[in-house]
Amino acid sequence: MPYSMTEGRARIKAQNGSYYHYNQKLRSIPNTIQSLEVLKASFNNQYEEQSIVKTTPVRPYKELSEVSADIIFKMEQKLQLKAYSPAMVKTYLTEIKLFLTYVEPRDPGTLSKADIEAYIYQLITKYNISESKQKYSHQCH
Repeated sequence: MPYSMTEGRARIKAQNGSYYHYNQKLRSIPNTIQSLEVLKASFNNQYEEQSIVKTTPVRPYKELSEVSADIIFKMEQKLQLKAYSPAMVKTYLTEIKLFLTYVEPRDPGTLSKADIEAYIYQLITKYNISESKQKYSHQCH
């Protein structure tokens, strides 16, 4: 918002839930439909809406073979025996399922470190996973 729009800035400051972030030098308001309606009414069509939603391809998932399903079952047992939280077990199993989907129909027992690195490279280049997700994916495999 241009600095010259003092009335508009005053309306945003007065909005319920408005907060000034000193380090970033910006003001935010709650991301609600009500807040958006107040903003629209305040600026009388003197605004431009922009969408910043990024779309990334969805990682494929398919039914796993009996061998892969057995691996998932054994992995779930091990994680539960190690007292992992239910959320962590779910996350690890999801990652393993996606990995097994990627490598099927190959036998998981014949996979090498290079196969795992190729999978993580695909995640980085095709699905734009973050650095922390890269480390996490590497731990799962």
